[in-house]
Amino acid sequence: MKKIISIILFSLALFQTCGRIYAQDETSGKTSLRPKLKFEARLDYNNDNKNDDLSGIKGYIVDLKLEGDLSPRFSYKYRQRLNKPVKDATFFDATDWLYLTYKAHRNISLMAGKWIVAVGGWETEPAPIDIYQISEFCNNYSCYQWGFNVIFNTTNNQNQFYLQICESPFRKQYKASMGNGKEMWAYNALWIGNIDFFHAFYSANMMEYRPGKYLNFIALGNRFDLGRKVALDFDLQNRASRASDFFKDYTLSAQITYRHLPAFQCFAKISHDRNNTGNGSDPTVFDGTKLTRLGGGLEFFPLKNDNLRLHGHYSYSWGRNTNPDGVLRDGQSIVNVGLTWRMHILK
Repeated sequence: MKKIISIILFSLALFQTCGRIYAQDETSGKTSLRPKLKFEARLDYNNDNKNDDLSGIKGYIVDLKLEGDLSPRFSYKYRQRLNKPVKDATFFDATDWLYLTYKAHRNISLMAGKWIVAVGGWETEPAPIDIYQISEFCNNYSCYQWGFNVIFNTTNNQNQFYLQICESPFRKQYKASMGNGKEMWAYNALWIGNIDFFHAFYSANMMEYRPGKYLNFIALGNRFDLGRKVALDFDLQNRASRASDFFKDYTLSAQITYRHLPAFQCFAKISHDRNNTGNGSDPTVFDGTKLTRLGGGLEFFPLKNDNLRLHGHYSYSWGRNTNPDGVLRDGQSIVNVGLTWRMHILK
């Protein structure tokens, strides 16, 4: 409770500071945008036949989002989860984003702070509050890390290129297994492209899973607009610590979504995780794993906007997961229903 109160007080203090900056800019006649503050919460009923601890009525996510501009060139974003455990005596464990962006040029921006690790694939794109079903790979790495980004945006806004250096998402796993932490880094290049009906989310990544030892990614996220209401996603995430591991350690996922907005949307999704490299270099999908997950869901928006959302989802997993602490299991059936609400405190 004390940690939650501290988080709330920090959020309010940051909000007040931004408000004072806004007021000062107003009185001085400078251009300024009012900060935006949003509160989000999701409540679920979950039935998991393989994990009784995850079954029942659960508060899934509660978070605060704050964003705005400090000047025409400086902007910030902050998202804090109020329900996430704090493990390292700092509430930054529960911080998804906390970054400052400097627009150095019309096409170039610099970003510093905590943000998502730049791994391609549309499966990693939604916010946690909007996720119902993900692969074993996505369940097993810490996707928000501290780092630096250089962003190039083409003049027509159709393509964005990111160069990122950040802490390795496997650093805490290494510390837990070895008993002591080391500096470990990830080097990432990401392309987000929009070409007519095709949308790309591609990356190449080098991430230390041990000091000086790298797990290399090629992640190809493909989205196709099939008319105005239907979208098809197909992702490949290939991981290798050596050339001979290529296409032996990978995750495939596909999702089709039908959107009848603002009333409802529904989707069906399948993912497949496999690792037969014969080594233990991948902390996300262990060697010997061959696992498939199939599911589908429905979202309904009774207010015809995102302020209130009702959802229902079902998934079934089968195969072998050699990670004793893994999330998905053979014969696992999960039913999830719930509601999400969003309050725009400042727009």
